[in-house]
Amino acid sequence: MATWNIELPTADWYLPGDERIDGLVREVMDQDLVAIDTETTGLCVFRDVPLYWSLAWGENRRCAMPISTLPYFDRAFNDPSRAWVFANAKFDAHMLANRGVVLAGAWYDVAVMHALLYEEESHKLKDMAKEVLGWTWRDFFDVFKRLLLPDYSQAPKILRGGRLGAQPTRPETNAEMFLRTERNNLYELVDYASNDAFGTLKIFWALLKELQECNIYSLYPEWLPTMADLFFKTEVPYTKVLWQTERNGFYVDKDYLVGVGTPMGAELNDLNREITRLAAQVGMVGFNPKSVDDLRKYFIDIKGLRPLMMTKGGKSGNKQASIDKGFLEHYEHEDDMAHVLMRHRQLSKLKGTYIDNIDEFRDSNGRIHTRYNQDVARTGRLSSSDPNIQNIPKPDSDKFKLRGAFKPQPGAGTCLIVGDYSALEMRLLACATVTNEHPKGAEDMIQIFLDGKDIHMGNAAMVFGPLVKQRYGWDLTYDFIKEAKKIDGQVKEGKLPAEAMTERHQMALTFRSQIKATAFGINYGLKEGKLGRQLGITKAAAKDVIDQYMAAYPAVDKFYKDAIAEARKLGSSWTVLGRRRTHNAINSPNTMDRWSEERKAVSMAIQGTAADVVRLAMINISNARLDYKYGCHMILQVHDELGFECPRETAEEARKEIQYLMENALPTQLAVPLEVSLGIGDAWNTAK
Repeated sequence: MATWNIELPTADWYLPGDERIDGLVREVMDQDLVAIDTETTGLCVFRDVPLYWSLAWGENRRCAMPISTLPYFDRAFNDPSRAWVFANAKFDAHMLANRGVVLAGAWYDVAVMHALLYEEESHKLKDMAKEVLGWTWRDFFDVFKRLLLPDYSQAPKILRGGRLGAQPTRPETNAEMFLRTERNNLYELVDYASNDAFGTLKIFWALLKELQECNIYSLYPEWLPTMADLFFKTEVPYTKVLWQTERNGFYVDKDYLVGVGTPMGAELNDLNREITRLAAQVGMVGFNPKSVDDLRKYFIDIKGLRPLMMTKGGKSGNKQASIDKGFLEHYEHEDDMAHVLMRHRQLSKLKGTYIDNIDEFRDSNGRIHTRYNQDVARTGRLSSSDPNIQNIPKPDSDKFKLRGAFKPQPGAGTCLIVGDYSALEMRLLACATVTNEHPKGAEDMIQIFLDGKDIHMGNAAMVFGPLVKQRYGWDLTYDFIKEAKKIDGQVKEGKLPAEAMTERHQMALTFRSQIKATAFGINYGLKEGKLGRQLGITKAAAKDVIDQYMAAYPAVDKFYKDAIAEARKLGSSWTVLGRRRTHNAINSPNTMDRWSEERKAVSMAIQGTAADVVRLAMINISNARLDYKYGCHMILQVHDELGFECPRETAEEARKEIQYLMENALPTQLAVPLEVSLGIGDAWNTAK
């Protein structure tokens, strides 16, 4: 029997035809707010289905039912005035939709509520219950005890005269496990399932009180005075927007991916040979790039590289150097093995997901339904999983053009519309400097945008122009950098000979590249060490670039310093909508810990606000009902980029409205207008 550390109300069980069920329906219909949960055959949102479901409401009511009782509650499901409380709303909503049920009312997800208040903590139901309510209960598999069953898959072999050796076994499926529990210990099933809904309801009320008592720093204090307002006005509608985007899915051309797989596999083989060669140079024969011990021996013991962080030590308590992604990124530009391993890991992950295992993610129509995680990224940005669509590189950095596999549904007469914010974070930075005491630099950066110029060319001319004039005696102007970029493109296309790119043109593009990396890096709180590694220059040279950038834009320098000072004073940083990130270690005597929190504070101000803009744009687009107007459906969100599938005959009209809604996402106009580039095409890479 499941055990709890609290006293729970009685859990009721209802079956179809139960004479009590009409009374239950009436009782639920009288509620404004009901918690709901499902027990399912698995976790795949397009293959699995719910077997049981549970409800909780009021002070002490909870019940569980087989999924065959769903039709009794159609009126409740279709009533838009009733709110439903979930723990992981999108998952349960997908499961219910797989049985034909879409809840019309608002969806309140306690995981999202918890993430607003405790962004660094786990948002799993039982973890939240322990933290928020002080409740504990047994794990799912501890309760249901999955069994091993005879596997009769060898039966055809035996019928052909073969022999059956040791009796093979397989683990029970979820369905078998639940049905066995229903037959043998119904109380266990009902008690466990209904407590998920009951616990979710209690967590909701506890977190709601905290959200209401939490005042926020918002650009719109009258609209969003508390964290509760932020939740109800932005996160609640956003949950449904993301669910619908996931539900729509994105068609992936498997044949295209098969064609990509061959050259990608060939490059992986080349990388494996290079890894073996580099290891052999230091005497490591049989080097395994997946072995942490081999990696530690190569990088720490033999090459003598400095560890960046230590492992937790596990049960033994023996802490060792961590050779993780951060370590490889840190040394990528100064160690050949680190560089090769980074490329190998990237390609292996792409090939494993999108070439070797793509069938795992495609439904019967060839569409994938990536999960957009609303409660993971601390800045409010979305992360993506099953599959992670954000892993796919942009076309200009992907020689395999993986985005070409993402297409409209064949035979549907549709096309793709892809919209991307232009320099969103840089525009927000320019706006953020307007209120500073030092307008110099702020006005210059804003004017670059108002003139419709490329911000990175403008920054390069502003920052490096005086230096180039002094050191080399020629003018690094905006127009010259623009000319250099044009010539570079024509050379790459074969329209001009290589010698058309003069040394000055090369230098101009180098300056643009450096200032672009610097501007974006500083937005994320990047220090000169990592910037130097990115640019392939010394730490001292990188510091000079940063100093020159800040000297050209003193308002930007002050903005960053103010953001860090405010985070030190308040212990938190905020986006324009009032999303909070806490910085407990920002006053730490440990330099690395303090720098880490400073980077997070700066990143929250810019990257977090960019996430706010995209969030509001998606909500506004959903509210505009483009599906009814044009048959246009949102199918993609990757950072500052949105994708849609639309009938060809209405695509141009839909494109214009999408552009307007994206560019006017915020409630007020900014000093620098937002700009969106939208294209129409037959694949993700060509639509842009």
